[in-house]
Amino acid sequence: MRNIRIYADTPLAVSARVVLSKQASHHLLRVLRCRRNDDITLFDGHGGSFTGRIISISTAAVEVEIQGFEPDTSEPALFITLGLGISRSLHMDYALQKSTELGISVIVPLFTERSNVKLDHKRVETRLQHWKKIMIHACEQSGRNSLPLLCTPRALHEWLKSDQNPTRFLLAPAARQSIAGYNDVNNRKVSILVGPEGGLTAAEQTAAEKRGYIPVRLGPRTLRTETAAVAAVTALQVLWGDLR
Repeated sequence: MRNIRIYADTPLAVSARVVLSKQASHHLLRVLRCRRNDDITLFDGHGGSFTGRIISISTAAVEVEIQGFEPDTSEPALFITLGLGISRSLHMDYALQKSTELGISVIVPLFTERSNVKLDHKRVETRLQHWKKIMIHACEQSGRNSLPLLCTPRALHEWLKSDQNPTRFLLAPAARQSIAGYNDVNNRKVSILVGPEGGLTAAEQTAAEKRGYIPVRLGPRTLRTETAAVAAVTALQVLWGDLR
């Protein structure tokens, strides 16, 4: 029996009836081929999920009756913030999708010296909407019920000043220390900084280190930015999170 999970951009409550968005309704009807009286699972991004049943279908909308609530069991205990240099569309999409599946808590897109993507205010809003959709679908697929916080893109130097996580790593292929060799993450809050295509400049790495970021490497190979982000989050979850 398939488990159909759909994000509902509206507060949910047991016994309530909700009309799903046009996009969610289209996905249920045209992609998943759902019908009236089918059972589905809904979540609103704030923790926990709701069991429901499709009670009516119109040309553009699906109405669901909420029948029960299931407490959250999918959220990781390790709070990971990913500072990610903005890269080209497909690479950025992949990094955000897989990081969400792996249990990232906060994603901060960063403008760096070697970022090859230029975004004005209008394009920033468009990209944020697109990235949020990517993350929603990742939550639907992976069983997560809480959406990671997606921050507005900002300059690297601004984020370095504002990041308050007690443990902070800087992913650097030439670093002497492996991330596996660091064993002091008792506070359960950690940041990982990953550069864009082309990496961070020497000046940016120095600035990060001055703000307390510890240079670490993942292994002997140089990874693409999207691969590095996913591998870094995976390593953190394996070492101190829920992939142990």
